[in-house]
Amino acid sequence: MSATQETTPLFALGFRPFFLAGALYAALAVPAWAAIYAGHLRPSGILQARRWHAHEMLFGFFCAIVAGFLLTASQNWTGKPGVFGRRLQGLFLLWLLPRFGFLFPAVPYLLWALLDLLFIPALALSLFPYLGLSTQRRNQWFFVFFALLLLANLLFHLEGSGVATRYSTAALDLAINTALLIMALIGGRIIPLFSKNAIEGLVPFRSSVLEKGVFVSLVLYLTLDFFTDSPRLLSAAALPCFLLHAARFWGWQFWKTGRRPIVWILHAGYAWMILGFFLKMLVPILGLSPLVATHAFAAGGIGVLIFGMITRVALGHTGRPIEASRVIVFSYFAINFAALLRVFGVAIPALSPFVFEIMLVSAAFWSLAFFAYVVTYAPFLLRPRLDGKPG
Repeated sequence: MSATQETTPLFALGFRPFFLAGALYAALAVPAWAAIYAGHLRPSGILQARRWHAHEMLFGFFCAIVAGFLLTASQNWTGKPGVFGRRLQGLFLLWLLPRFGFLFPAVPYLLWALLDLLFIPALALSLFPYLGLSTQRRNQWFFVFFALLLLANLLFHLEGSGVATRYSTAALDLAINTALLIMALIGGRIIPLFSKNAIEGLVPFRSSVLEKGVFVSLVLYLTLDFFTDSPRLLSAAALPCFLLHAARFWGWQFWKTGRRPIVWILHAGYAWMILGFFLKMLVPILGLSPLVATHAFAAGGIGVLIFGMITRVALGHTGRPIEASRVIVFSYFAINFAALLRVFGVAIPALSPFVFEIMLVSAAFWSLAFFAYVVTYAPFLLRPRLDGKPG
């Protein structure tokens, strides 16, 4: 019996606890925010509700899924057994404890902030024996992304603790732009690969020049967004991001994926990110709220792409057939509908009288999708692999 088989299946490999808990957290946190917004729930914790919502979607939900993905992928990339057992339990606890900070006002803010700041360095240290290898240079960019996320979280908590002011907006912008970098890197690997594996005759186009352009444009956009608040400059920086990501996306031949929901959902998530850059371009031109683009990135790009990824990856790594069930296919439509309402319910002036109701319906469909994931995938994630392999 291998060492990983001696531990409980939930902690046999990183994707299991982090995908399950991250999805459950997404299912609970968004309707909680909607209830606060509607006045049905009064926040009792240490952060303003709006800031808590933004922070937790990035440092709670997003970071959990990225942790699960990298802790699993690093095993495949290196051939070394992944983090499991007590080490994985400890890392998971470091993620879990700060999620309760908002609920208990008696907890000193600095204690909650310190716990929250520990997770990303702990994740980086856990991954260093894998990604720190000389053979893993192309994956060492993740350490740069971890540093950016840690900086963003630190700036956020400096304002929350009263040490500094006017940092939280810049911190959240830095976090979401770093998330876009991570999703562009992960998406650029798994979307063409999974598409090619699932659809006979599909050969995604790849250009090293285009790939470099995609990331250079993103880094330029992130830098400008951090150091300036000029809508016109950001609109200009969004243009090459839009064009280069659209060219990359076209090369993946998304139109051939219609009969494979477990593939087209990944393409849909990436399309939302492209739409986000297009909307960012229009902010100063049409006078759109910047939040329109932000929600296209977050609810659409990050939310939909993550949902597609965790449905696909969890099947493969539990030894199950790579096929989405009817419930999950319905959830693909539900989460896209949630993103559609969240973005265009604010963007279209004619809908402005109904923004409150639209947000509640959007939250309901988002929550429905993630609850469907939890109910469908919990039996897979809580049991050993079907094929008897470790992990």
